[in-house]
Formats: sequence, structure tokens, C-alpha cells
Amino acid sequence: MHASTLHAFPDATPAKTFLLIPAMPTPNGRFHLGHIGGPLLKLDVMARLLRTRGHTAHLMMATDIYEAHVPLQAEKEGRSSTSVINDNCVLMQQDLLAFNIEYDVWFNPLQQPARALYERHNLGFLQRLIDNGEVRYVQRAMPFSRELQRYVARSLVAGACPSCGSGASGGVCEACGSQFSSHELHNAYMMRNDGSRAPDGDLDWREQPILEFAFAPDDPRLATLIDLINESGAANCYREIALKDAMNLRARSELTTPGVWGIAWDVPSEHPHIIYNYCTIYPYMLALGELYGQFSGTARNAFELDSDIVSIFSFGTDVTVCGITYPKAFALVDTDSEQRPRYKTFDHYWGNAFLLLEGSKFSTSRRHVIWASELIEKTPVSADAARYYLALIDPREAQTTFTLDGLLGTINDIVSAQIIAGAHELATECFELSAKPPSAVLRAALWDTFCRQEACMARDNLDLCAFASSIRDWFDRLAEGIAPTVQDRYWFIKGLAVLAYPLMPDFASRLWRSLGHAGEPSLVAFWALTVPGKPMFGVPAILRIEDLYPCLPETLRVREGCQ
Repeated sequence: MHASTLHAFPDATPAKTFLLIPAMPTPNGRFHLGHIGGPLLKLDVMARLLRTRGHTAHLMMATDIYEAHVPLQAEKEGRSSTSVINDNCVLMQQDLLAFNIEYDVWFNPLQQPARALYERHNLGFLQRLIDNGEVRYVQRAMPFSRELQRYVARSLVAGACPSCGSGASGGVCEACGSQFSSHELHNAYMMRNDGSRAPDGDLDWREQPILEFAFAPDDPRLATLIDLINESGAANCYREIALKDAMNLRARSELTTPGVWGIAWDVPSEHPHIIYNYCTIYPYMLALGELYGQFSGTARNAFELDSDIVSIFSFGTDVTVCGITYPKAFALVDTDSEQRPRYKTFDHYWGNAFLLLEGSKFSTSRRHVIWASELIEKTPVSADAARYYLALIDPREAQTTFTLDGLLGTINDIVSAQIIAGAHELATECFELSAKPPSAVLRAALWDTFCRQEACMARDNLDLCAFASSIRDWFDRLAEGIAPTVQDRYWFIKGLAVLAYPLMPDFASRLWRSLGHAGEPSLVAFWALTVPGKPMFGVPAILRIEDLYPCLPETLRVREGCQ
């Protein structure tokens, strides 16, 4: 995707429909700022940007209810997995609401009819692979606890990543993004659910029949997969991870695993097995595509080969292989009787590295976390201000860190002092103005700035940092003298409303309505002449570190001396 997909004026390109899908979050807890500052904020900004240009955009949320951390969390809390999921889904939706992240669909496979849809696509996909002769049962070593006398979740097995040597657990390395079988971890050991290390000798590797997929070394489709990954448009850092898996492991993926929490799968074993959720993004994609066909009224899956729906998948580094390599490989082998692919995969892949909190990983177990809704509900920080700061530290291709000083400095010096205060002053000046069309100079400046903002969107990602900076930079154009008259300043702040809306929707909507418009800021209605009223927003007070105390975790409260 390029900036030319949008264009600054709606009649310059036909309207399109976009489907925006983030990787499935696990409902073993609510959203913290690390979740919000990655794929979620980015897709909400993109959806709003598209709508300001006259396009249709749908953000679809789904939860990974069968991730192994769900029953582990339920065990910690002494309640059922169902209860954990339902409660956290409510909290997660509250977190999104607090940050003004809007979604069209909340897909919870625990509840009907979503459950039937999700299971049908998972079971149907595996059966098609079996029918096509694309998978086989192999004996793989699975983690068994001698103490518990049962097979355990792979996430409880820790060790060194076989690819980069970093500490890792389960089947994915958060440092390099590699996927692997848990028995391939170096110096592996068992962790208890409370985070403590199990006694040496507790971990026992026992073979189980696992349904596995992998291309044969001489399969010509492997070369096709490599070409597809190269053409995926993903940023280089994520494309390299996906290519490494395809070239070294031939997209090897274990499709089933011993367990009871998940979609049951019958295997020749005395132990129950389930579909391994790390390989389910492809059927998850198909389920959401069918759901889109239902609520849009088209009755067609959005991922049919001839679909004109433009899809964007946003994900974290640790989802790279199962989000890019596996779906593209599965689409090559999920064919009809004439060996034709049934579906296409995502059109665009937007990755994110991890966002840290004061230089350390967000951690619920260490209580080193700031919950999304608590920042907004327990402090004077507005959702717009928090979104702006998170955009500036967007971990697009490398880790960044959320700091309290950075948050306060951004809010006080940029959001409040420059953007909101500047807009309030200009909006007050334009009160009850009899508006006229803009000057040629200002019209050219508007066109240039809208195009510059759209240039923040490339095929491989949306540069949130540059996007946020474009809002502040618009005031630099004012200092250049592009709006010498009150008539020009009316158009200047109208342009500000459209520029700011995707990232600062509450402020921009209030500014838009202050200028006499109805609804939300949009270029479709931009050139209408309106009668401005009084500003419907005020200038926030200066924030101090003490204002943040109510939402801070113990780790930061001690540091800040706020006991």
C-alpha cells in the first residue's frame, strides 16, 4: 500500500473497503500500555485516517481463548477458564473504550455463534490438509511433568533459544522471533505455574503422535512460499524472520498437541489432544472473513481469491512466523480438487517490536505494568494525550520504552502547550466568522500537508511517530505566514481537525464541531462553509508526576517515592 491509495481529496481515488485485523490477544488479563501502543493503536489510527478520506474501514477484534496461558491463569486464580475469559473480555473492551479504540466486531470463540464458526474453520482446514495428503503424524517429544503426572503447556518449558541463545519458553523466542519445538530449547527445564523453577528431573520428554505439516525439501511450492514472503510487503526485520523459518524449517508446523483446553482432535494416543493454537491464524483469518461477509451483507468471505477487500494484519515480533509464514504456506496447500488455492491471505503485514516500561518488559507477574484504562480513569491524562505519546514512541521495528518523564514532557510541552492551546486561541478568534473559501497559498499548504501525512503510511507499516509529528509540524507552517488573515486561520484549524482526528479523535471532533460541522472530521465535508461557534474544549492544566501516582505499579511507586 502506498500513499496514493488514499489521496488528500476523496474524488481522486475510488472508495475502497479495508479490513483491519490485529493478532488475537490472550484473555488471561486485561490490556496494558504495551498492548495498546502496538498493533491496536496503529489499526485504530489507520481506520480513522481511511474514513476521513471517504473509505470504509472495519476493525475486527478476536481473542485467543485457547492459548495455554488461559488455563494457567485460571489455575492461579482458583476458578474456571471460562470465567477468566469472560471477565477479561469485559476488561479488555473497557481498556479499548478508555483509549477511544473503536472496533466493529468483538469475536469471542467461547460464545455462540462465534464458537461454531471458529471450530468449523479450524476442523475443516485440518481435514482438507489430510484429504490433500499434505500432513502426517510424527512422533514428537512433548513435555511431561513427573510431579504432576501429566503433559503440561509448552509455555512452562524454559531454556535457551536454539536460534539466538536468548532466554525463551514454549515454542517462540521473543528476542529473535524464531519458532521451534519446545524440546529443541537448549538446557531446558520446567517452570511451575507460580513462576518458580520446578525441581531438576521434573521435566520428562515423552513421545506423542503429532499432526505435522512441512514442505518436502524438493517441493517446488517451497520456492513459491519464499517468493510470497519476499513480496509480502512486511518490513525487512519481520520478513527476514519469516524467510528464515521457510528456508531452514520449510514452514514446519505442529498442528496438534497433547491437552484438554482447546478444540479436541482425535489422534492415535491414550492421551487427549487438541489443535495447537500457534498454527490457527489461517483458520482464524477465514472465520473473520466469513463473519465480515455476514455483517456486510455480501455473503462472501473477505479472503476469497477475487475479493476486492484490502486486509491489514498487525502483529508483534513473536507472531511473525505464525502470522506470515504459516498462513502463506497453508494457502498454498489448502486447494480444491483442481489444485487451485481456495483463499488469499492478508494483503499487508504490519509488525511491531515490544514496548518496554521504563526500560524493562511489561510484566504482570512482577507487577511492572500500567493498565490502559487506569491511566485514563485514575489520572488527568486524556486518551488523546496518551495516544499521542504512544505514537511518538511507536516500536515499529525496534524496542522503545515508555517513560513517565517522556509522557509528562510530551503532554505538557507539545499536546497541551502547542496543539490544544494553539487551536483554542485560533478557534476563539474565528468565533461567528462568515467563512469564505481559502486563499490559494493556504489551499496549497493544506494539500501538501495532507499528502505528507498520508506518506506516513507505507506498504510495510504506518509510521505513527511521523504521523504524530505531522500534527505538531502543521503549526510550524503557521509560523511561516501561510494564514495571515482570520479567514485563513479558520481553514488552518479546520485542517488541524482533519490531521489530528485519527490520533486525537476527541480533541479533533470537538474542534470540528466548534467550527460548525456535524459528525466527525472528514475531507468529504471539508470544503463546506460553516459558522464557527465557541471552542468546545479547554486547555488542560500542567501535569505533575504526582498526578500519575494512582495508576503506577509498585515498581515505579517505590522509585518515585509515592508510598
